[in-house]
Amino acid sequence: MTTSNLTVGQITGSSSNSGVINLPTANKIIGADSGSIRTPGMVLQVVQGSLTGSGASVSTTSTSFVSLGLSANITPLYSSSKILINCQITQIGNNTNAGGGEFAYYRNSTNIFQPGFAPTGGNAYMYYALAAANSWVPTTNMQYLDAPGSTSTQTYAVYWRSYTGSAMYAGGVAGAASNNATHTITVMEIAA
Repeated sequence: MTTSNLTVGQITGSSSNSGVINLPTANKIIGADSGSIRTPGMVLQVVQGSLTGSGASVSTTSTSFVSLGLSANITPLYSSSKILINCQITQIGNNTNAGGGEFAYYRNSTNIFQPGFAPTGGNAYMYYALAAANSWVPTTNMQYLDAPGSTSTQTYAVYWRSYTGSAMYAGGVAGAASNNATHTITVMEIAA
């Protein structure tokens, strides 16, 4: 089979075909490396971090944000890209009546998304035990679209804090360690 190289700056479809360039059936365009072919909205890469088993059973009494230990690193291919972050945290509980807390996303140690802050109303908290001690919820999810504007490696991490200083738990029901929990964070680069 004979191959040849074609070097161009731009390919434009003909006006008679409304600018459309057709690729016949069974023909493919293959990029040599990731990100070599992109269109706006395309997922360029996906990275996932997780905590599972005994490593997923964590707690905090801090009223300032501290790391949950759940993070993922991604190196954007383009500085114009958006980064979509999703996480799932399971088996969240507390050991005090009317205890509560919240979660946040940090990028490289900077708070970039804090969806649950509502210090004057328990029913607006991201996680709150309105009934008795040892309340728990099965799953918390967060989603955020970030724009780091860089091709340097970005570290996205889940942080959390207690509102009152009472213990909050993840990966364990009512403070009891569970080896069956799994927390995940998924980070996707989206072409702009």
